[in-house]
Amino acid sequence: MAKICPESSINYKLNQGIFGNDNYTDFVQYYQSLPERNKSLFREQLSESASDEDFLAFMRRAFNGHKIVVKPWEVELSEDLLLYVPLMLIIIGTLGNATALSVLCQRTMRNVSTYFYLAVLAIVDTFVLYTGLLPEWLGTLNRDKDIEAPLNSSDFSCKFIMFLHILASHFAAWLIVRLIFIN
Repeated sequence: MAKICPESSINYKLNQGIFGNDNYTDFVQYYQSLPERNKSLFREQLSESASDEDFLAFMRRAFNGHKIVVKPWEVELSEDLLLYVPLMLIIIGTLGNATALSVLCQRTMRNVSTYFYLAVLAIVDTFVLYTGLLPEWLGTLNRDKDIEAPLNSSDFSCKFIMFLHILASHFAAWLIVRLIFIN
């Protein structure tokens, strides 16, 4: 699909706030001044293949009290990655650490200090996942809803969770150092 030149595109004007929050009439004047080819390209970018009248009715509803921002594909991709990748890391990390913990806590491995430290490391790494990545992911989920993530609802809880995350991260690093000196 061909793209419109950025400086003359409606995307550019919308993202720069040139039309403002409710200025539907400015948008209509600008849209009607475009050549037909650019009108069809813009409708394609918004996945609207309807006629001019239907498209302008759609835009009137969209302008009704809301600022329209047409996001570039890179922004949409990064938002999708921030939505799904942390969740996958939390699930895979939890399953991996649980598996490691179950193997390291078997009767034959309990008495060896290296395996004990590795089991503690699996627990601490899981804690790091839940204090670091989980609040970030919950914040990503709630970004568009103008509400705080449940874990960051107060100043104290936000600072306390950050403290626990940093403490657990440093503890995990020192466990690895301890493992190096044991061997």
